[in-house]
Parts: sequence; C-alpha cells; structure tokens
Amino acid sequence: MATDVGHFVEREHALQNLACRDPLTSLLNRRAGEEALQGCHAAAQVSGQAYAVIMTDIDRFKRVNDVYGHAAGDRIIAAVAQQLSQSVRSTDALVRWGGEEFLIALPGLELPAALELAERIRLAVASCHDAEVGSVTLSLGVAAGQAASSAIDTVHRADHALYAAKEQGRNRVLADGAVPDGRPGTLAGPVGL
Repeated sequence: MATDVGHFVEREHALQNLACRDPLTSLLNRRAGEEALQGCHAAAQVSGQAYAVIMTDIDRFKRVNDVYGHAAGDRIIAAVAQQLSQSVRSTDALVRWGGEEFLIALPGLELPAALELAERIRLAVASCHDAEVGSVTLSLGVAAGQAASSAIDTVHRADHALYAAKEQGRNRVLADGAVPDGRPGTLAGPVGL
C-alpha cells in the first residue's frame, strides 16, 4: 500500500511540474510566473517593502533561428536560462515569459539594486560563447513596483524600457522613466557597477 501511495505522490508532483514549468528551461512558465508576480506585488503592499521587475530579451534571436536553426535557438534559450538561474536569488521568481523573453520578479529590491543586478546579468551572458552561434547579448528593461499600480503595470513599464533599450542599440540595461528623481535611468553598453 505504501508503494502505491508513493507512486501517486510522484505522479502528482510530475503533473504539477508540467503545469508550472517551462519544458525547455525548467523555469516557471508564464501562468505560474504571473501568479508569482502577483504574490510579490501583494507581499510588497502588505509589508511596504520595495520590489522590482526585470524584463529581458535575447538580442537578434530571430537571426539565430533563421541562420542556425531551431535546435540552436533552443540551445541558446536554455543557456541563457541557466545563466539567469545562476544570477538571481532563490527568493526571486524567474520566468520564461514567452519565446526568447524572460521576466524576473525581485521581492525586496529597490530600483538601483535591480539595475545593478540587470547589468551583472547582461555582462554574464555577454561573456558566454556558443561554439556555433558565437556570442549572445541581452537587452534588459527594469521597473520598480509601485503600491498605487498593479503588478501588470510594473511589467508593462519594464517591457517598455526593454524595447527602448533595443531601440537604443541593444545589449544594454534601461530603467523605465518612473525613476524617483524624475530622470530616466540608463546603463548603456558596458558599464561597470
């Protein structure tokens, strides 16, 4: 009887993983990531602590798929996911948001610390090399969570900063325009923090 129950527990755990995890990267999938983000926002509202969101996207990823094929694209996504996993805290929610885009929810982190983390991530990924594809870079957008707005609004602001970073040349970190002193925050290209 104990063996039968153990089998059901293992099966339930496997089904839960399938429902919450991206099969390529083992990161949270978008549905589970949205739940983690909502939890981060709610905890920040209750505790009064800050939180931030990083949206990141692999630069020129369509070219990787077009030139080297989807197997290479999958390999690059998995390698970036592994680098991201090594760069964040265990309390952070790391999500494969869609395609080559990732979201990181950072509980208890204010914007300056989130910008520093984003820059470290950018440098770490840029230092990696794929034997077939070569170097890979990321563009990253960062936004601070705000009690008066929703978690999804924070994601939209981080996403807007991400696309602004891409428009400004890629391989850079850009904060959304809602920086406390009113100045847009930018870390362009290789900047040491």
